[in-house]
Amino acid sequence: ASQSPSEPGNPMFTVYFPADDARSKYVLSLLQERAGALWCGTQNGLYRVETNDEVQVVSVELGIPNRLNAKIVRCLFEDRLGTLWIGADSGLYRRWRDGRVETYTKRDGLPNNLIHSILEDRAGRIWVGTALGGLCRLVPEPTPGRKVVARAYSGKDGLSTNWINQLFQATDGNLWAGSRAGLIQ
Repeated sequence: ASQSPSEPGNPMFTVYFPADDARSKYVLSLLQERAGALWCGTQNGLYRVETNDEVQVVSVELGIPNRLNAKIVRCLFEDRLGTLWIGADSGLYRRWRDGRVETYTKRDGLPNNLIHSILEDRAGRIWVGTALGGLCRLVPEPTPGRKVVARAYSGKDGLSTNWINQLFQATDGNLWAGSRAGLIQ
């Protein structure tokens, strides 16, 4: 006879560690893409969770510089093309389905490299919320080495802070931002 998970001796949860180091165990973001893959952002980079016969958590190389805090992956987003967008403390990374990775940083026009939130609105525009750099909308089909920001928004546009934690588009189409200084519409 099988026991239910809540009975003594049968743990209700199973814990998986991406790697043995403390930074990889610190999970900040999760995303299941439409194709089914589960992605995991940690303080030490990006991981893909594979669930074939057993669960395996595999490191995915993005080309993030190997320096303090650069590998922190705070947010994950899949756009309508199936492209994975990764927001890290070292910039914005775009991982194509074939595994190619593009990197966007202040050098490419981002207001700040600390990326906290990514959103694709109903019109297909990509919005990025940063720490210290406010909110920005990317150009259509950004390319590394070229200006990637179509418009940046800051205090002069009415933001109560340049620290954006979360982005959301409501059913009425309005864009909302959660910040460290209130809820912004």
